[in-house]
Amino acid sequence: MVLQHILTLTRRRNVLKVVSDWYNSIYPSKMPGQMERVTVRCVEGDEFLTLSFVYGNKHSNLLRSKTEILEKSLDRIKANVTKLARKGNKKVKKTKLDSEGTQNRDVDEVKCTLLRNGIEVDKTELNKNAWIEGTLLQIQDRTYEVCKNVPAVLSLKLPGRLMVGCPLYPRVSVEFTEHENCSYVWYQSNTAQLSLGSKSLNSHSGVTSQGGSNQSNNNEVAMDVGCTAMETEPTAKIKAIECQWAEVCREPILTPSAEMLGSKLKLECIPRNGQRQGVPKEVVSASRVTMSPGVFPFEKRHVFTKGRADDGCFRVVCYNILADMYADSDFSRDVLYPYCPADVLDIDYREQIILKELTGYNCDILCLQEVGKKFFEQSLQPSLLNSGLIGLLQCKDRQVPEGEAIFYHADKFKLVEEHNIVLSEELEKPYNSDLLEGISRSPAMLKRFKEQATICQVAVVEHIAQPTQKLCVANTHLYFHPRAAHIRLVQAAILIRHLEELKQSYVAEGKGDLSVMLCGDLNSNPSSAVYEYIANKTIPHNSVDWYTSGKQEFCGGFPLQHSLEMTDACKDIQYTNFVAGFSGKLDHVFIQSSQLGLECMVPMPTHEEVTKHVALPNEVFPSDHMALVCDIRWR
Repeated sequence: MVLQHILTLTRRRNVLKVVSDWYNSIYPSKMPGQMERVTVRCVEGDEFLTLSFVYGNKHSNLLRSKTEILEKSLDRIKANVTKLARKGNKKVKKTKLDSEGTQNRDVDEVKCTLLRNGIEVDKTELNKNAWIEGTLLQIQDRTYEVCKNVPAVLSLKLPGRLMVGCPLYPRVSVEFTEHENCSYVWYQSNTAQLSLGSKSLNSHSGVTSQGGSNQSNNNEVAMDVGCTAMETEPTAKIKAIECQWAEVCREPILTPSAEMLGSKLKLECIPRNGQRQGVPKEVVSASRVTMSPGVFPFEKRHVFTKGRADDGCFRVVCYNILADMYADSDFSRDVLYPYCPADVLDIDYREQIILKELTGYNCDILCLQEVGKKFFEQSLQPSLLNSGLIGLLQCKDRQVPEGEAIFYHADKFKLVEEHNIVLSEELEKPYNSDLLEGISRSPAMLKRFKEQATICQVAVVEHIAQPTQKLCVANTHLYFHPRAAHIRLVQAAILIRHLEELKQSYVAEGKGDLSVMLCGDLNSNPSSAVYEYIANKTIPHNSVDWYTSGKQEFCGGFPLQHSLEMTDACKDIQYTNFVAGFSGKLDHVFIQSSQLGLECMVPMPTHEEVTKHVALPNEVFPSDHMALVCDIRWR
């Protein structure tokens, strides 16, 4: 009965025309006001190129070798067109076919040529040289302009959860352009509810399609079409409901307002590169806008960071954001964070909250740990760029797809150079020979140390207003195991020596002096040997932390010293990590006290806020760690 009502409705609105328009918007044969196009994708280093065009309402993609002669590609196009024409003949009643088979002769006589400046291109020319911008492809009586490496949206995705007050950062993958060159248009749905007997239907589709309306108020029929993408006349089930879309924003980022509660959202992305424009792509949200869980504790911290840091200062944020690869697992859901709902651990939920939190701090230097490569490329980097932050990612060794990320504000700093290191590899450096000799006394400890993928990300940035002020930002995440304090101690020694060497080289080469800042999740609390070593410049040979993994990995211990005057900028904090069964201050911001000083520190969330939902993470805390936020001044 419901299907009958739907079919009646769709007939009234000329469903075949709607379906045809929908299909053509996915595979348009030409851009508005332009000649039909054959798009050529030809990337340096690839063996093949791709030819794409529409003929007879059918989209064709041909993969051809770059070194193949043009004649073979044209023959293939002829074969495709011939096949299409013959399929069309099957739909013609046999009684209409003349005895001489005229239609078959028309099929066999398909004409296909490539023209350049009105002259036919030599068919022995190689594909890579023949298919260039501005040439014309002629198939029968249809002419196509050859467009090479047109800007394109490869994929467009919206988060699965849409919440009032949480900025939406679409995941966009583009080719032959950059995200910032694209245009974006957001729409809000205003769905007409249709009463079908006792049923009430709301229409929206999660279909991602190319081509979109430029109107700010347009009616659509959102559908689930049971057919293949290549069919011109879908014949299977059609679910259609009238839906109005109202334009609400023309920015890459949209923060849903309370007025959007209950609505779906649609985003259209138009790829551009200078004067060149590719085919628009659009996506409709799979869910509706819902209320957020209330006030996030970090919003109270944002009161202290409404503006940028004062002149002569820079704001630093250090934050382990919990990589998706560690949050999204059965072990995390069942063992590590059993108190946290599974949907809250999902990156679609946490992503929006993380970005809302980070942008509200208005920082100049941002040091993140546990940053997934995919999350960095698709979300963090393009999203924070809108806030003026330029990001650098360094994944851990051994192809681990997560690591550390440093962001710096483009209006305050510029990048000078990077000096990232893999700590296990640095053990072989001459200035670490005493460390290698010391831990080699225990083959088990040496083996375990070399197995670690830990890195130290180091970026030297220069203050734009005061070029003599150069900041060496180190960002790391030391080995996590509870019984590995001896491993972390050697890791700390290696990274501190790397910073010493870098600082000394700048002075020796006349580049000026560096002010050193070390941020990260050190997996070490203020009573640990790692903390004591960094803050006090020395650790004795008999430190208890040498013994943390028993006799097998005990190397005998040895003293460690360094020359940097480092102080903890964020002292007197009870904890930065709070999970079931453990809490501690594992995250730190160390600054070189002779050149840098603490201006102010943003207060941490209260214990009541942290424990309201048992522990971290939860629906208002997106990570099992909390961010350290402070303003640092130049001395």
